[in-house]
Amino acid sequence: KKNGLYIEDMKLAKLVSADILAGKQVLAEIEPECSVIGQIPKELKFIHESDRCDSRALQIHIGICKNDAPAGSGTQVLYLIPKAVVLGIGCKKGTTAEKIEKHVTQVLEDYGIFPEAVKLAASIDLKKEEPGLCTYCEKYGIPFQTFSKEELEQAEGTFTGSEFVKQTTGVDNVCERSAMCAGGEKILVHKTAHDGVTVAVAVEKWRVDFE
Repeated sequence: KKNGLYIEDMKLAKLVSADILAGKQVLAEIEPECSVIGQIPKELKFIHESDRCDSRALQIHIGICKNDAPAGSGTQVLYLIPKAVVLGIGCKKGTTAEKIEKHVTQVLEDYGIFPEAVKLAASIDLKKEEPGLCTYCEKYGIPFQTFSKEELEQAEGTFTGSEFVKQTTGVDNVCERSAMCAGGEKILVHKTAHDGVTVAVAVEKWRVDFE
């Protein structure tokens, strides 16, 4: 709660609590984008992916992506999910919220990213009042941020350019640049396009603080 992590399964959270109260050490893994601050409690043992063959019945995974235990291991995984994902979204004028939602949902599913990890969505300022985008963000309570083409041009990184997009908006890429301008540290999913919608996914720096 202190670190703003979403608990994906309260039943498993109670089992973790029970194990700790029983004096057991719980295995936990954390994604590499995260930094750990403070002293790790003795009740937790952090492991790397190469150590996941440990056959304990319960483990914790802290991160934005689903990373299931090996099939047949009998291990249950409690996911603790940070708000660290930035969506960059572009769309044709008049694109419905339903089309935007369908494509965003598909992209997150394809890459195993929890929707609960989404912190905000971003686009070019030309889309500031685009009904479909605004409706989609309102439905899921996602803050929506926009940037001018000049701001997008200042984004650092290598982007999937399009001459058509540049002619239309004045900048060669909207979704990837928007995600980075909105706080993304690294692009996890480069531009994917479907049915008039483009989506990119970036992750910002995040941390778990035990202090």
